[in-house]
Amino acid sequence: MNQQRVAKSTLGNDQRGQGDQQRVDKSTLGHDQWKPTKMVSEVPQYINDLVDSLKKAHDIARENLKAAQELQKYIYNLENRQKLYNVGDTVYKLNQATKLGQSGKFKSPWKGPYIITAVRSPVLSKSKERKSELWLHHDRMKLCEKRELIIWVKRMRNRLMNQNV
Repeated sequence: MNQQRVAKSTLGNDQRGQGDQQRVDKSTLGHDQWKPTKMVSEVPQYINDLVDSLKKAHDIARENLKAAQELQKYIYNLENRQKLYNVGDTVYKLNQATKLGQSGKFKSPWKGPYIITAVRSPVLSKSKERKSELWLHHDRMKLCEKRELIIWVKRMRNRLMNQNV
């Protein structure tokens, strides 16, 4: 008797779909799909309720994000230490690169000196070393306060100052 039930269900002769379900011809991974027919009348009200609750959740999230953003901006502006650099200033660049096999503990954190050749904005400056030029953010620069500068730095600085006059 159990073998007949197994044979009927594996051959697709099972009579389950006569009640409140409708049989669909498509099969998924060898199993027939069954589609409920009674729930069709209840779906629109459920969808309306779901849409309303999602809109409320989105509005609350939007308000919370805006409040958090304003708070973060306020805290950042309290701690912001923006430095203004001028053309001709000598600066050091933050050296974040470490060579393979060497510890970052024993290397100098600053590289340079560099000379500022152009200022695009209060936070972005173009700086030049002997042969290379690059744009640096003010967070990655530190003012060089040495009184005695290297000869090439003095010469380049004098050239820049003469060009800007």
